[in-house]
Amino acid sequence: MGRKQDAPAAAAGVPVFNAKRVSKSGWCRLFRIYVSDGQVYFIRVGGHLASEWEMQKPSLHTIRHAGLVGILGEVLLRKIIRSRAQRRMAAADRDGPEMALPRHRHSFKCRFSDFAGALFDTRILTSRVGGNGRWTFATQDQGKQDFRLMTILDRKIAMDTLPKSLGDRLKVRAK
Repeated sequence: MGRKQDAPAAAAGVPVFNAKRVSKSGWCRLFRIYVSDGQVYFIRVGGHLASEWEMQKPSLHTIRHAGLVGILGEVLLRKIIRSRAQRRMAAADRDGPEMALPRHRHSFKCRFSDFAGALFDTRILTSRVGGNGRWTFATQDQGKQDFRLMTILDRKIAMDTLPKSLGDRLKVRAK
């Protein structure tokens, strides 16, 4: 995933990074996260299963059951998923987070004061969901959330932005 989509939002002075919201039941949702004006916007841009974004090679399951045709179909499907997520990111950057919020029912926003407690873990995780840091927090409206940062650049942007924004409500755990 290229970082060309970060330019418009960054040019407007709004810190933006990508993270996957994960659940204990196994689903993952890719979010574009904007921090601005006393609020954090979580705009859903894609993702459902852990394997659809990270895995580059065809799965063994596909090879065993569908052969060469299955592999080609899986590769094509991954390309479609990635391009769709990149288009959604570009549209959210272009229109701004407030306009992108109603486009998906899983998108939401939280005021800084709504964060009851948050933990930012900077350790590299060995996970196929996203291993470049973890941000867990609880809010009054959304409950407990678990986000995994996608790239090292996402982790750097989050580390530069979140402690300033959330203040003493954020605890940072480093190596």
